[in-house]
Amino acid sequence: MNVNKILGMFKFAAVYRGLGIVKIKTENYDGAIADFSEAIRLSPKYSGAYIDRGYAKEALGDYKGAIADFTEAIQLDSNDAGAYIDRGYAKSELGDYEGAIADFTEVIRLEPNDAYAFNSRGYAKYQLGDKIGAIADYNEATRLFKQQGQKDNYHLLVTLIDNLSS
Repeated sequence: MNVNKILGMFKFAAVYRGLGIVKIKTENYDGAIADFSEAIRLSPKYSGAYIDRGYAKEALGDYKGAIADFTEAIQLDSNDAGAYIDRGYAKSELGDYEGAIADFTEVIRLEPNDAYAFNSRGYAKYQLGDKIGAIADYNEATRLFKQQGQKDNYHLLVTLIDNLSS
């Protein structure tokens, strides 16, 4: 297969991904999944299409399907923190808090200033009964939220930490 044909297929895949994103914005998740699936058919190594399809599946409550797509995206690009955090959210929804912690920890390794990853890992730790670990992660998330000017998230977490500490 020549380079021009490969580039052409990728361009068509990008068009289908764009259509899928529009459908997500209008909450047409089934249509979005169809478009992302076509993008993947045209370009099987298109990690962004797997992430987007996983997000659409997650919106429909298909957490196992979402995890499969996020996992495929991670296999294609192991440095994509977004795929790890999305997979961590899906795992949390299924009650796989240990798996979620592993994914959120990987996000933190890749993006050490991701306040949402610390917050989410704290939640998963709390669900497993690790109150001390949860508070440590929540404290780091509050520090980052404050540093990043996210006052609402900062204040919510400060209140949560106060309640957990009492």
